[in-house]
Amino acid sequence: MNELANEYGKMLAETRGGTSRIIKFFFTKLNSYITTNSRLQEFRSSFELLIEGFLTPTLVDARSLSTSLIRAQREIKTLNNKAELVFTRFAGVYNSHIYIYARHRDHLFVTIRFDASYYIVVG
Repeated sequence: MNELANEYGKMLAETRGGTSRIIKFFFTKLNSYITTNSRLQEFRSSFELLIEGFLTPTLVDARSLSTSLIRAQREIKTLNNKAELVFTRFAGVYNSHIYIYARHRDHLFVTIRFDASYYIVVG
């Protein structure tokens, strides 16, 4: 709050007719507040849904899931060069109850179980 008061005081001291700058400043801060509040509400709703048994892309986005799955496939490939790991059910991960979540201090841990096929290429 002191930061806002200081910025406001500086604007008043710098310009006599700076009303448009002050209005622009307040609208910028108001827009920032509304955006932050909206994100906070979305995050809060996602946690409520997690407790009810639904994982949302707000908590774990599709890019993070894809990156983790690709990493798992590479690890399997390094263990056995002829091995392949194919995930058979990725699309419905947000609508299913195939995960476990836990919290430790400020961290949220989500473990997701995927249906996967593991096979070794012969030949």
